[in-house]
Amino acid sequence: MSLLVFQAILQEATFSYDCPILNLYSYPAPTFPFGIAMSNQLSQRMRDQQIEALKIQRQYLTVVQERQLAWNKDSEDIEIKRIRNEIMDLVEKTIVQYDHLLEALRSPIKGA
Repeated sequence: MSLLVFQAILQEATFSYDCPILNLYSYPAPTFPFGIAMSNQLSQRMRDQQIEALKIQRQYLTVVQERQLAWNKDSEDIEIKRIRNEIMDLVEKTIVQYDHLLEALRSPIKGA
């Protein structure tokens, strides 16, 4: 935070009997005058981070699905097997949706 912003915050501070109360919401978030090219680079970097996070989440879902399948083989209870089969179906559908999202995120950014 620059010295001028800090001084302005102190000037805007209102005081109660116990402690100072700063009104930080009256100052907008800092903006940066990046051009279109920089904006596209930042967008691509954010997409890359999202892709990596989604890959990890997808791997986790695959592990969940495999565990449910393994546990389903060990169970004799029909109701438990039914519920686990529903979970495996939902996880499979979710994995397919993750694949669609990953494919869409890997496509080039328009205007780049």
